[in-house]
Amino acid sequence: MTHVLIDSNVLVALLDRRDVWHPSATELERSISEKTIRVIPDIVVIETVSVIGRRLQERKRSDLFAEFVASLRSILLSSKLIWLTPLVPSYYDNILDLMVQQSGALSFNDCLIALYLQTRRYRYLLSFDADFDRLPFITRVSSRQDVAKYLQ
Repeated sequence: MTHVLIDSNVLVALLDRRDVWHPSATELERSISEKTIRVIPDIVVIETVSVIGRRLQERKRSDLFAEFVASLRSILLSSKLIWLTPLVPSYYDNILDLMVQQSGALSFNDCLIALYLQTRRYRYLLSFDADFDRLPFITRVSSRQDVAKYLQ
């Protein structure tokens, strides 16, 4: 089975129809086979909820936040998430080393995701963040063509 980890920028774009990446994210999601296992880490959900909350405040639509969270809960059950935060103590030094190696171009969470992918020997990351292209052990999937090339 092929596994693909979904990054927060894709999840945000899927959930926010006004996001510039929404059409691309929707096309990506629709083009991925049901046989491909989608991996969604807790830290991706944490970042997604924070971004959507901030956007709703900026749009003066905070009243929609509870509805958004309810929808998210129905789509992403906590039992279906991959919990990476408990791994932070054992990955901590490696995360910081990778951040230094990448001169800070990758965030702490991005490095945690990268190391998780490497440890699990998962190669594919659904993301619009080109900074992941710096890592030779990750193949970033960001278009329908990438899906056809790597995930079929």
